Amino acid sequence: MDEFHKLIAFLVDRREAKWYEIFMGEITLLDEMKTDVPKKVKGGGEREEARRMERHVDAAVHDHYKKAAQKTFDIFKKNGFHGFVLGCPENLVGEIEPVLHPYVRERLKGWLRAKPSDSPDGILKEVISLERALKTSEEEGLIKKLAGELEKGGRACSGLKESLRALNQGEVQTLIVSRHFAAPGKYCPRCRLLYTEGELKCPSCERKTSAVMDVVDEAIEAAMGRDGAVKHITPPSKLEHYGSIAALLRYKP
Repeated sequence: MDEFHKLIAFLVDRREAKWYEIFMGEITLLDEMKTDVPKKVKGGGEREEARRMERHVDAAVHDHYKKAAQKTFDIFKKNGFHGFVLGCPENLVGEIEPVLHPYVRERLKGWLRAKPSDSPDGILKEVISLERALKTSEEEGLIKKLAGELEKGGRACSGLKESLRALNQGEVQTLIVSRHFAAPGKYCPRCRLLYTEGELKCPSCERKTSAVMDVVDEAIEAAMGRDGAVKHITPPSKLEHYGSIAALLRYKP
């Protein structure tokens, strides 16, 4: 999750639901619905009648959640989204999550305190805060995994030279790069392999290498072109101790 390409905020309470799309820092209302759910009876009347009315209200509320969940799935099929966040009172999370379609539920990124009645600006601010927290958590987890693999001599390498070597050999599963990190380097015009500045000849074909202004940018493009993932880490971070670039590998070298 470098950034969500498109995020949906699904806000729901016992009678209302709204859906917003968050994209490129902008928030847009997609849809909304209201359900005429009866209010719970407070005191008075026969005990059995009160229980019957309470069951009726609970059933209407549950039906409201199911309809809202179905509409969320319909929005997913129509608009597509890479993640969504659920905004509701905390005590309702356990009632709403189970009725979400599995395709939607697996894209759930987190929970907001936001309500359908909240202002779009307030919702956007809370979503951005959540995204930042999730990004920080994911980055820290990725660096922890990298450090563990490096310490045990497992499926990882670090530093520009070793990362390029692994990339050239098709070993890179995930290339991990400090955001804005750049470095000059070399490439082979024939093999299209990438090297650090000191590699004057391609070890593969012996052809003279050509200079490239930013070999890191070339490495990112090459990793994506070979079905590898690329994760950017926001500095300062522990990745800088490993040369600002590293890789998790498909198999142990």
